[in-house]
Amino acid sequence: MILIVGLGNPEPEYAGTRHNLGAASVKPLAEHFDNKFTSLFAKLSNSALISLPQTYMNESGRSVSEIKNFYKINQSDIWIVHDEVDLPLGTIRVNVNASAAGHRGVQSVIDHLGTQHFWRIRLGIGRPPENIPTDAYVIQKFSPEELEKIPSITDKAKATIARYLHSGISEETIHI
Repeated sequence: MILIVGLGNPEPEYAGTRHNLGAASVKPLAEHFDNKFTSLFAKLSNSALISLPQTYMNESGRSVSEIKNFYKINQSDIWIVHDEVDLPLGTIRVNVNASAAGHRGVQSVIDHLGTQHFWRIRLGIGRPPENIPTDAYVIQKFSPEELEKIPSITDKAKATIARYLHSGISEETIHI
């Protein structure tokens, strides 16, 4: 069983922010979600589940851990989709067994699972300007210029996830 998790913040004021790019990219994979495991939860198939944790970003691991334990999912079958400031907007990097690198949502998953051995699908949002702290930058909405690129990024992320479900996940970097 594969668990695909789109990280984001649940409140409406965070819709369209950089920090919600993971959730925005995963949500279109399912037509219907139930409130379950402190998340919006959907079963894609007999071999894949989707979760959009409804805790705040920094507590995402609680939901992931609940689902993992209930379905007895291996850590290596967990795919966390999230925003990444260390990649330029339009870059997707897929890797496994990596540190949180300062991402508090990913750190929460590591803390709750007790391991960093899971897949990360990192969606680049770019570095903040020098005058904006990272924690303020990630909860800002995308600029109009950036916003034009978001549909192609979320479409590519969705297509990449679908390809991995069919052919298996692997480490790679994708430029859009």
